[in-house]
Amino acid sequence: MMQAFSTCMGSLLGHQWAQRLIKRVQDIITAIRASHRPKALLEEIAKRMGITRILITSNKTRFTSVHASVESVIWVQLALQELARQHPECLTDQLLDWFSDGMFFIMIKQLCKIVKPFTLVIQAVQATCETLADVTRYWLYLAKMIPQLPFQSINSAFGKWCCIAFNTRQAEMLSAMCKLALFLHPRCRDALAGSSSLWEEISVEAGMLWQRREASRPN
Repeated sequence: MMQAFSTCMGSLLGHQWAQRLIKRVQDIITAIRASHRPKALLEEIAKRMGITRILITSNKTRFTSVHASVESVIWVQLALQELARQHPECLTDQLLDWFSDGMFFIMIKQLCKIVKPFTLVIQAVQATCETLADVTRYWLYLAKMIPQLPFQSINSAFGKWCCIAFNTRQAEMLSAMCKLALFLHPRCRDALAGSSSLWEEISVEAGMLWQRREASRPN
């Protein structure tokens, strides 16, 4: 199940629009953290402005770190813009262009909103106490959240890309096994009890599970 979530988020972040923004975020963080003077000046300005957050690097193989990295740039946006205003000589022309571009920060805020539900779900799935029913509930939560995300205001093609990435994993996440797990979950049982077609499907699945259990018992 974790593979389905990871593959879905990997596909989401693989879109050209998202990749371009993530690379800009990584370039900003790398440039600031790798140079002593910009880093020190940013920390000084942030402290003066009451900003306690710091820039966070990301790891491409850890999708939740991408959200944290993008979010960290949003946290220190005002400090970055003030750094560019007070000390433009310590920043590259490219960074100065990005910091003066209001649309850039709007886009990364929207990207952060889009990635956040996936990040929360992956973090929840990684918890040791989660059951198959809980994992399935998280998937249904994503199905509800995706249409509400702000795709149209930034990039409709990216929105279509995200829907396709999600739907390609749907069969795996809504298997008869997952439906049975949902039915057995105290929070979901009443909501599912009224569906006769679902009852037939999960009954067959339960019977097959029992047969496999009996077959695996030592003689």
